[in-house]
Amino acid sequence: MPVIIAQFAASTFVTPLLADEVHLSQGATTALLLAYGAAGIVGTLAGGILVARGTIRTMAGAVTVLGASVIVTAALTATPLLAASAVVAWGLAWGIVPLVLQTWMMAAVPGAPEAASAALVT
Repeated sequence: MPVIIAQFAASTFVTPLLADEVHLSQGATTALLLAYGAAGIVGTLAGGILVARGTIRTMAGAVTVLGASVIVTAALTATPLLAASAVVAWGLAWGIVPLVLQTWMMAAVPGAPEAASAALVT
């Protein structure tokens, strides 16, 4: 899954970007990453409703927001509030992606949910 590779590659650089380019303090960076995680929880909860309406549209929307958020975070380092908002949107979108992928896996192998979960993680 390219989106998973992209997520983990980009997330590796978010703390240095926030510290070195956005010039957030260590405490502000920590608080923003906490907000990222909270937004991910909200994304997971909202994702359940969205997936019920359509998995492909939900995935397309989440990946679009995810990509835009990463670009905006990197491009707007001179504007800390916009960069921070993009990081929170990134967390929200990322909260949806694994839910959609798990839903697809469970639908692909309805009689073996353990195998579907293991295949997704692998």
